Amino acid sequence: KALKQYCSSRVKVSIFRQRLIYKDQILEGELALKDLEFPADLQLLLVPFIVPDVKATRKFFHAVQTGKQPTVEAFLQEPIDP
Repeated sequence: KALKQYCSSRVKVSIFRQRLIYKDQILEGELALKDLEFPADLQLLLVPFIVPDVKATRKFFHAVQTGKQPTVEAFLQEPIDP
């Protein structure tokens, strides 16, 4: 997250629209910065915002109201225009 925050300050793009790529894999979940061999070449991919459909928006609000954290976090990881 810290690297994405640094990149955000440099490229003026939200961390939620950024993807860090290492050897053709997006760094998330199992593959994290701590697992890389340094020095390492990383790519920063900037993804465009998407507009969620009504069904997805309702699902998100229901997850928030019922405390379904994994669903909320998954939704927040999408590059959705706030």
